[in-house]
Amino acid sequence: MARAIGLDIGAGSIKVVELGGSKSSPKIQRLAVREIPKPPPDADDDYNADAVLAAEIKSVFAELHVPKDDVCASFDSGVTVFREIMVPFLEEDQIKKVIRFEAENHLHNHAIEDVVVNWIKTGQTRDGSRVMIFASPKDELERRMEILRKAGITPASVDLDTSALYTALQTINKFEDSPNCIV
Repeated sequence: MARAIGLDIGAGSIKVVELGGSKSSPKIQRLAVREIPKPPPDADDDYNADAVLAAEIKSVFAELHVPKDDVCASFDSGVTVFREIMVPFLEEDQIKKVIRFEAENHLHNHAIEDVVVNWIKTGQTRDGSRVMIFASPKDELERRMEILRKAGITPASVDLDTSALYTALQTINKFEDSPNCIV
């Protein structure tokens, strides 16, 4: 397995992990968990929490001596709308063509042009497919990308924090080995 770098910026901490090893036996090479700095009590209107966060992320990467390229970053799912819907298609290319239109019908408090929509097929019936849609606000995603840019990071991928674990386990074929596992 080539080296993989993961970055999670949670509500209270920054987590960076470097994985090595093989696909069937990944190994943690380096790991750091650091609290996100809180504004000082006497902070004024000029205090820039995003700039402080970017500097802290940059510091963690420097401390671990990990590269800033090919970083897989997570995005906070707390601001994301989740909906499970049915679509009358089985093939993923057909689903991809209609997913934004279908999602628009299920997003009651967001305009479709204000969100980034992604999806995962979760099952199928004889009438079509069950699809989990995720709609993340563009302004929050742009803010996060700007923080990463200030830290010198252009992520290779951005995944929702709640689906990142699923994606990682799917990548190493864990669900083939244990299809009825609980994550």
